[in-house]
Amino acid sequence: MFVKNREIIFKAGIVFFLIILIIAIYLQVGNYGFILYDDEDYILLHSRLRLGFTFENIQWFLTSSYASNWHPITWFSHILDVKLFGLNAMGHHYVSVAIHGTNSILIFLFLHRFTGSAWRSATVAALFAVHPLNVESVAWVSERKNVLSTMFWILTLYFYAMFTVHKNKKLYFMTVLVFILGLMSKQMLVSIPIILLLLDFWPLRRMSLDSNVTLSGSPNTPVLKPLLLEKVPFLLLAVFASIIAFISQQNAINSLHGYSLYRRLANAFTSYIQYIRKICWPDDLAVFYPFPESIHLWATIASVVILIAITNAAWRLRVRYPALLVGWFWYLITLLPVIGIVKIGFQAMADRYAYIPAIGIFIMTVWTIADITRNLPRRKLILSCFAVACIMTFSVTAWWQTSYWKSTRILFTHALTVTKVNYVAVSAIGRALENEGKLDEALRIFDEAIKLAPPSDNWALIHQGIMLMNGGMLDAAAGKFKESIFRNSATAPGYINLGMVLALQGRLEEAVSYFKIALNIEPRSAAANYNLALILKKLGKNDEAISHYLLTLATDPTDHECHYNLGIVLEKQGRYEEAIRHYSEALLLKPEFQYARNSLNAVLQKQKNTLRP
Repeated sequence: MFVKNREIIFKAGIVFFLIILIIAIYLQVGNYGFILYDDEDYILLHSRLRLGFTFENIQWFLTSSYASNWHPITWFSHILDVKLFGLNAMGHHYVSVAIHGTNSILIFLFLHRFTGSAWRSATVAALFAVHPLNVESVAWVSERKNVLSTMFWILTLYFYAMFTVHKNKKLYFMTVLVFILGLMSKQMLVSIPIILLLLDFWPLRRMSLDSNVTLSGSPNTPVLKPLLLEKVPFLLLAVFASIIAFISQQNAINSLHGYSLYRRLANAFTSYIQYIRKICWPDDLAVFYPFPESIHLWATIASVVILIAITNAAWRLRVRYPALLVGWFWYLITLLPVIGIVKIGFQAMADRYAYIPAIGIFIMTVWTIADITRNLPRRKLILSCFAVACIMTFSVTAWWQTSYWKSTRILFTHALTVTKVNYVAVSAIGRALENEGKLDEALRIFDEAIKLAPPSDNWALIHQGIMLMNGGMLDAAAGKFKESIFRNSATAPGYINLGMVLALQGRLEEAVSYFKIALNIEPRSAAANYNLALILKKLGKNDEAISHYLLTLATDPTDHECHYNLGIVLEKQGRYEEAIRHYSEALLLKPEFQYARNSLNAVLQKQKNTLRP
C-alpha cells in the first residue's frame, strides 16, 4: 500500500510540475488577440461558428472541406469556444493551452505505464511540454487541429497498449473509435498503423526484430500475421482519411510547375535534418519558412547520408537500444505526410509539423542516453542536472518565442529577421498595417511583397486591390485584380473583386461574367453568389437573384444583409410568407437592423390587407 501511495504521489507531483511549466510559458497568451493569418478564415470571419450546434450546422461541418480541410471535430471545438467565449481570444487561447497540457500529461502517463521508467517518461513529457518548436501549435488558435488531433493520437496509443495487455475487445473498439476522432481532427494521424507496429516491438515487446529469434519462438513474440491483422481496420481508415485529405486540399495543393521532383525531394531530405537541428537548437523559429529558390547538391547529399547513417545505426542497435529504433522511425514516419513531397502551400517546412514527430526524437534521445551511461559514476546526478538544464533552457526560450505571438505585426516582423526573402511575412505585415489604418504604409509594404512572391501567388495583389477599391480608386484597383488573375487564374478572389469593381463602375453585364467565372472555380463562394445576386436584382432577373441569394445562405446562413435583400425580392414577387421569414431572420441576427424592421412591418401590413375580406 505504501509503495502504491508513493507512486500516486510521484505521478501527481510530475503532473503538477508539467502544469506549472506550461502555465509559466503560456499564461501570457491570454492577453493576445487573433492573428490576421488563418485566424480570420477559421474564427473571425467564419459565420457558421456563431450558429452553434444546430443539426444543419453539424451536417455542414461533417461534409464541408472549408479552408481546404476536412476536420469536423476541430470545427466542433471552435464552435464550443465561440459559444463559451464569443470572439474574445483569451478563451480560445487558453483552451489550446489546456489541450497541450493534457497532451503532455498523457505522454507521461503512457510512457510510464508501459515502460516502467518514471524519470525518463517525465523527462520526455517535460521536453514536449516546454519545447519552443511547439509554441506555434499552442499559441496559434488556427492550429487547434494540431493539439486536438495529438490528444487523440496519444489516446489511441494508450488504448491500444491497454488492449494488448488485457485482450479486451472493448478496449480495441475504443482504440478504433479514438483513432477515428483523431482523423476527424486532422488527417496527419494516418501513420498510426505503422506506429502501432513499432510499439509492438517496444515498449510492448510483442514481437522481436532479432534475426536470431524466430517470431514464434517465444510466448512473448507471437507470429507477425496476427499483429498485422490487428492493424487492418486502422490501415483502411488511414487510406480513407488520406483520400479525403487529398480531395479537400485540392485548392491548397500547389501545381508541380516550378516545384520539380528534385526540388521537392531535396527540400524533404534537408528538412528532416533542419527539424532535428531546430529540436536540438531552436534559435531561429518562424511562423513561415519560404521554399528555397535552390538547394545545394552537397546539402542534399549530406542530408541523405546523415539520414541513412542514423537509420543504419538504429537498426543495428535495435536489440541493445530498442527505444532508439522506435523513436527514430517514429520521427521519420510521422513527418512523412507533411515533409513536402506532395506540395501543399508555399512553405518549405513548418514548426507545427514537428509537434508529433519531435516526441520520437525525445524518446530516442532520453532512453538511449540513459542506457549508454548506465555505468557512469554519479550517473543519476549528472543526467538529472543535464535534463533540468535542458528543460529550463527550453522553457525560457519557449516563453520568449511565445511573446512574438502578441500581434500579427510582431510575429511576422520576427519571421523576417530569421528568414530570407519571406514574402508571406511581408504580406502579413502589410495586412496588419491595413488593419491598423496605416494605409499608405500598407500599400508600400504590399508592393514589396508582390516583388518577392512566387509567380502564382496573388494574395498581396488582391489585398492591395481591395485597399484601392475601398479608397475609391477603382481603375487602379481593377488593374491590381487583373494582374492577380494573370498570376493565378485558378483562384476565385481575383475574379470576385474585379466583378465588384466593375459593378461599382456600372458595368453590370461585365461584372456578371466575372462572378460566374469565380463560381465555376468555387461554386460555394458566398461572396461571389451574393454579389452576383445583387447585380441580377438590379438587372431585373429576380428568379436568378433568388437562386444565388439562397446559395449564399447555404454557405453563410448568418448573413443578415443577404436575408434582408432576399426578403425584398420575395416581397416584390408577392411571396409574403417567405419575405417575412427572411426579414425576421435578419432581425434575429442583427436586432438593431432598422431597414429590416421597417420592411418586416410593411410586408406584415401588406399581408394583412390581402387577407382582409
